[in-house]
Order: sequence, then structure tokens, then C-alpha cells
Amino acid sequence: MNEIELTHDALILEALNVLARKAKITPSALLLLNFPFTDAQLTGLDQFLNRSLFQRQALTATDVAEQLHHLRPEMAATDYHFLAQDLIKAWQKEDRYHGLVFA
Repeated sequence: MNEIELTHDALILEALNVLARKAKITPSALLLLNFPFTDAQLTGLDQFLNRSLFQRQALTATDVAEQLHHLRPEMAATDYHFLAQDLIKAWQKEDRYHGLVFA
């Protein structure tokens, strides 16, 4: 049985996942594209992560979720935590924020 409801958005997401694999788009980019973040919100997230890197501050999924909530308060509460966990896994795999420690 399929756990995902067949919707227009689900089909677009499925197509994006296939294209991302073939085009070697980073998982974190695809995750962030699944939510309508503005350029300013993405810049804010990047600045938060770089500031934490510079200060050598270890981040938890809760820290990242709180920052996502701060940047985009209209997201559903459960989305913050799951997105934060998935982003951390993706960033670690990609080594996008080299040297940033996730606790």
C-alpha cells in the first residue's frame, strides 16, 4: 500500500527527486526547495549556520528547528523538527558546512 497520497504536489516532488538524482542536485537543496522559503529566509539560515561555524558552536536538531521557526513561522510545527533532522543529515553527507558540529 502506498503511504503517500497521490496529489499534484506529490507527483512534482517525485519528479524532482528523480531529476535531482540524475542532475546530482544536493539533498539539502532539494529539501529546502520543497518549502517556499524566500531568498531572505535562506540567507538568514545560511548566516545562522556560518555564525555557528565561526563560533565553533555545536548545533542540535532543536537549534536548527528553532531557527527555521524564527525564519518561517508559518510552517507547521512538526515540519520544523523533521526538516531540521533531514537537513542535518544532508549537510553532513554533503560536507556543505565543513567543520560545523552537529550534536
